[in-house]
Amino acid sequence: MIDCNMYGQGRGWQSKPKPMVLQGCALLVAGLLVGCQPTKSPVGPSSENSSQASQTYTKAASEQATTRSASVTDPTTAASAPATPSATLLIAASTNLNSALPVMVEDFNRLHPDIALKVTYDTSDKLAARIRQHNNFDIFLSASQVYTQDLYAASQQHSGLRYGQPFIYARGQLVLYSTKYTLTDTPTQLLDDLLIQHAPLQMALSDPERSPYGSAAQAWLVNQNFASSTQIQLQPYANLIQTFAATDQGLADFGFVSLAQVLSKARDNTVRKATETRSYALLSKADYPPILHEGMVLKPSAASQQFVSYVLSSKGQLLLTEAGYLPVCGDNSLKLPACS
Repeated sequence: MIDCNMYGQGRGWQSKPKPMVLQGCALLVAGLLVGCQPTKSPVGPSSENSSQASQTYTKAASEQATTRSASVTDPTTAASAPATPSATLLIAASTNLNSALPVMVEDFNRLHPDIALKVTYDTSDKLAARIRQHNNFDIFLSASQVYTQDLYAASQQHSGLRYGQPFIYARGQLVLYSTKYTLTDTPTQLLDDLLIQHAPLQMALSDPERSPYGSAAQAWLVNQNFASSTQIQLQPYANLIQTFAATDQGLADFGFVSLAQVLSKARDNTVRKATETRSYALLSKADYPPILHEGMVLKPSAASQQFVSYVLSSKGQLLLTEAGYLPVCGDNSLKLPACS
């Protein structure tokens, strides 16, 4: 409330308002009344643009939310999850296979993603002992027929065991290996010359009673007329792993080992003697009996049979051949070199 009578009051002013003051007060009141009128919203292009922008934002937000929802729920846009293995096979494998088998496992998993493979490597005699005690493997891939045949014979006397009949999965190749001498394509002539110049010679081999490579080495020595030589000192070792280690460390002048061991060693970047200095000679398989690697199924199942079928397939045999083995014999469907 504005009181116009207050203007002009006070010291030096008259008690009644002057006409000029009244006019000023009237104008002030009129201005205040005009200012208090309600303001109408402007109507024009700016208002329409604001309305259209609001509608566009709402529509875009709705479409974006719909797109996000579709990308989550649409199965055609979602990435497919890897298959979860429905079976796991525990494989006991000879240490000789530690070069070939990882490649085979990878290829098998690509073909059978529903089957997981877990491999334990050790010497065949130690693996056979573990199987006798615990029988906690599904498949046994041995370097020797001795252990698979023993296990199979024992299972025939035990009603609780259902071991499958042993099968040959590869053939080994015998080589003469040395880190002291460079071998040639005629190892027999080399040995003859060395026996004249540097007799006696120490030669390492694995136990002929338990290792097919040891018995093959003995047969080769007989075939080449070295068995009766007093200038050759044989150093037997419990298994092929120890034989290779002793020769590789120079504890023997020569060692009878497998081609797979030499090739595996040559692939190691730290040691390339086998390929760069010709420290091994591949012995003719006509001079020793076949070296047969045998396996067996310990716990029959569909998954076990699939893995065995893969090992004996053309792809499995090819990978074993690349690792230094010879393919199995007697199956024309493999389309691999015949045994000779």
